[in-house]
Amino acid sequence: MKKRQLFFVSLIVIILFALSCYFFFSSRQPGREALPSVNDIPRYEIEGEFFPETGVFSGKEMVYYKNNEGEPLKELLFHIYPNAFNKEETAPFTAEEFELAYPEGFSWGGIAISRVLLDGMPAVFKTDGTILAVNLNGELNPDREVKVYIEFKIKLPKSPGRFGYFKDTYNFGNWYPILCVYDKEGWRKDPYYKIGDPFYSDIAYYNFTLYAPAEYILATTGEIVEQKEEKGKKKWVVKTGPVRDFAFVMSKEFKIKETYAGKTRVISYYFKGDEENGKKALEAARKAINYFSEAFGPYIYSTYSVVAADFYMGGMEYPNLVLIDRNLYKDGLMLEYVIAHETAHQWWYGMVGNDEVKEPWLDEAVTEYSTILYFEKHYGKRQGSEIYENFILNPYKFYQMAKNTGPIMRPLSEFTDWREYDAAVYKKGAIMLKELEKRISKPKMIKALNVYYHRNLLRNSTVEEFIRAINDTTGTDFRELIFKMLREEKELNLAA
Repeated sequence: MKKRQLFFVSLIVIILFALSCYFFFSSRQPGREALPSVNDIPRYEIEGEFFPETGVFSGKEMVYYKNNEGEPLKELLFHIYPNAFNKEETAPFTAEEFELAYPEGFSWGGIAISRVLLDGMPAVFKTDGTILAVNLNGELNPDREVKVYIEFKIKLPKSPGRFGYFKDTYNFGNWYPILCVYDKEGWRKDPYYKIGDPFYSDIAYYNFTLYAPAEYILATTGEIVEQKEEKGKKKWVVKTGPVRDFAFVMSKEFKIKETYAGKTRVISYYFKGDEENGKKALEAARKAINYFSEAFGPYIYSTYSVVAADFYMGGMEYPNLVLIDRNLYKDGLMLEYVIAHETAHQWWYGMVGNDEVKEPWLDEAVTEYSTILYFEKHYGKRQGSEIYENFILNPYKFYQMAKNTGPIMRPLSEFTDWREYDAAVYKKGAIMLKELEKRISKPKMIKALNVYYHRNLLRNSTVEEFIRAINDTTGTDFRELIFKMLREEKELNLAA
């Protein structure tokens, strides 16, 4: 009886929280018709305990899923990304970066699914690599909801990457069973590619409860609404607004500084000895949140965390939280550049999503271009131009001298290594947007991105939506030109 009472109380709390988020976000946004209905968004309740001494997380997850696909479904598919770390040959790292990913040699990681329930009843399920398939025992008709309960255990590899641990941090990126996207192709079962950010997901709400040793500090997506010690352990309760993913980082060594960007609490997590650059990281994040909110549209969340981590990949974006390689705290300019870039991802990937597997340029190139806008805004046109030349234009030309980048617009599966991906998607993509800016003016380019943001807020967008925002802002059809530049095999024919 108590369990049923707790279930209904919990359900009421979730509904009230979701409704409050909906009205809060709706009241802040022009074009609120773009927001998806709260009832249509999946809801995740995740609870677990982390054991740092073994790198094991023991968890359970309840997913509330409503079929909005317009046709009956016979199964639900989830990504279980940690299984990419089961073997050396499947680990999501190229040969060139393997030693960086595993400085002490290959370390096993993975996820084991022990139990799945469907509306409280045992379900038939199977795992195949990084995909978990749950049989729906018949069909789930449109507009009907199902509750999927999953018990699992995770083992973190010893690796300073998105998912793993090393000297001082435990990084939980892309770690829990997350629903695959169902689009015009059906369930998207994309693998964990070794290049790029192979993560394509829909907006959802999260409630997260974590138990871990009391000496640890938590940096997380969402907002910590409760933390207390219980029998030598600490309990954290985290709630989110509508976000695209959920990540967290833990360390015993974190130092913290905070400020505000408007109503957003900005938090800098750094390590002893990095106090000065911890402050610089905080200020860069504050300035970036303020500028991008002014230029593109509001940052709709209450927190944003910049987290120094054992993380060899430079920077990585998650909703409300970004990971920054702790070694970048030795270089003030590079630190600010990476933070501005990852903060721009809160707009292009986070609030406006896209298929990062098939159209990776749509978040990376737009984010890189937005980073240049940030530097032009805060340091003037001259220094902004120097940043553009040193960080984008010259590296692109240097790569192009040795090897052709190929077209900007292509899927992750067509890239051979990170250097090619960086040159084509980040550099050539940003150059393409700079060339477009020359033709339509910077004010109109920023206005077009503002339109793009408001039309696609909390949705997954496409290149067609991007072009529509450009065309509607300018009153001119740039579709042919944009596709020509995106598909150009060789160096772009730069405008004078």
